Amino acid sequence: FSPWTALSELVRDSWDVIASRDLERARVIAKSWGSSRYPVFRRLRMYAVTQRTDILPFDEGLKLLLEEDGWWLWSSCTQREKYRLLNVLWPKLDEKCSDLLIEAVLRGPPRKMFRSDITEEAWRFVRESDIWRHLAKFKASGRDLPPNAAQALKDLGNAHPNLALSDDDRDEFPGWVGPAEWVPPEFAEASGELLPLSRRDITQKVSDGEEQDLRKEWSELAERRPLRALTALVQLARQDVWQGYTWKALIEALGTIPRKSQFWKVFASALLQAPPELMAEVLRPLAFWVRESSKSLPAEREELLWRLWDRLWEVAPSGTRHIADGDVLDRAINSAAGDLATVLVDQLLEKKLKSKSGLPPDFAKRITRITAGRSEAHALGRVILASRLYYLHAVDPGWTNQNLLPHFDWGNSPEAAAVWDGYLWSSKIYPGLFAKLKSSLFEALKHRPEFHDRVANIGGFFVVICIRAPQWLTVSEMRDGLRALDAKGRQSGAAQIHQMLERAESKAPALWRDRIEGFIQDAWPKDKETIEAGSAYHLALASVGSGEAFPEAVSTVESLLCPIDSASYIAVRLFEAGHAERFPEASLRLLAAIYSEAEVHLNPEFRSVLEKILSAF
Repeated sequence: FSPWTALSELVRDSWDVIASRDLERARVIAKSWGSSRYPVFRRLRMYAVTQRTDILPFDEGLKLLLEEDGWWLWSSCTQREKYRLLNVLWPKLDEKCSDLLIEAVLRGPPRKMFRSDITEEAWRFVRESDIWRHLAKFKASGRDLPPNAAQALKDLGNAHPNLALSDDDRDEFPGWVGPAEWVPPEFAEASGELLPLSRRDITQKVSDGEEQDLRKEWSELAERRPLRALTALVQLARQDVWQGYTWKALIEALGTIPRKSQFWKVFASALLQAPPELMAEVLRPLAFWVRESSKSLPAEREELLWRLWDRLWEVAPSGTRHIADGDVLDRAINSAAGDLATVLVDQLLEKKLKSKSGLPPDFAKRITRITAGRSEAHALGRVILASRLYYLHAVDPGWTNQNLLPHFDWGNSPEAAAVWDGYLWSSKIYPGLFAKLKSSLFEALKHRPEFHDRVANIGGFFVVICIRAPQWLTVSEMRDGLRALDAKGRQSGAAQIHQMLERAESKAPALWRDRIEGFIQDAWPKDKETIEAGSAYHLALASVGSGEAFPEAVSTVESLLCPIDSASYIAVRLFEAGHAERFPEASLRLLAAIYSEAEVHLNPEFRSVLEKILSAF
């Protein structure tokens, strides 16, 4: 287990002690956990509601479970705490709240939480078994289910008769560690039946046997003796016997086979003869293997690599073009199309092409296949290409302007948010590219809510341009861009300012005075409706991080601040920076701007800093 888990337990136990002594302080801490989307803080907040409803009411727990389309209701990251919370919530919810919870459960987990390449049959089982488990636990708590939920539980139980709640709590955990006798039969170790057999006997057994009987044995053979498994598969291929599970298992074991060995060539050559159905079945693991194999591949293997790439791309395109839902970049990275697009751009980087030298014809042909297609695979591939937009545009601006940049156009491209997500993953830019992206960028600022929060930092990207390359924009354009962003977008921009100052270390005062101060004074919105707690938090931290420029920084951001939940952390940073003693007046003004009257009385960090300030006067 990871050492950091001990820290989360320490935080939990410390909160229990605080809750037993100081209810208001425990409430402030528990509420502060709600400001972060990291799963560990969601787990702590669920724990707090479960343990002490006198500190956080039931509706806080229900709200947490239902937010973001029920993400935390279904996430494995919060599974144990979720079930403990439901065990307390369900018997006590009123009819209105229980109806909301049942409605969310019957909808099932959002499809975007799962890999896009799982079969419909597998997805249906995962969804229906999750719904069944929640309803079964509700029923086991002693409270009757409403008629629609009771009927759903009955129907799902009939469809999946093997579903059953465990006698203990193990089904409340995403994983379970216990004695060997607790391991379900389907996870039992292989017997080693195939290991001592000759290639001929292995070939015969695999040819005649059933997949369910041989899957574990074959996986063990592929893992422990991959070269023997490979020679057996080559023999089966010559007999025109192609079984997907055997190739999948071997692909997973291929990391042990050196790229320079003859066996790499034998394996790739054999797969080139595979029927399209087999290529489609092993597409995802094989595309990943091709991506990994392409790194530092010997020159004599390149021709074979590209033949295999072409075969895979023939079966990759499927589905529709629309990919706007969910974490698109994550889907692209973990898709076969994304792997194949990565192979192309990585091989281009290996060639160390010069600026404006143009794409080599073979590469241009393959990349154009990705930019021109209309399937989901093409769209996911374009997300990966967009993440390398800077390089592609530098090497071949003409091709990029014609084939890739049109997908960034919000007026004509349904996948604009997706390719922007991809681009913002790296977000490198230079004047020539900015000139082409500028109008689309200003549209992107308006569409920030369509980006995935964990990936796209469009607000931070815009602020970096304003500060690092102010000559590219007028002050009016900077101001319009910041106003086009929503509250979260400006919060990201403020966070970028704070991070830039932290990275600057001893140069932070000069950075503030030379670039940031004027930008905030001239361009940052100052009307009342644009003053938000998220931005205020990071602007306050930015002032603390400005070093010797702290008094000037406070004067600049003071009118943009408001009371915030995480003021105690800023007080700690203020104390650590030594500003309370060196700049007491500015420190007092900063604290007055970010602390609410209620929190002033409860917060020990505030009192500590205040004592330092008073001693400095």
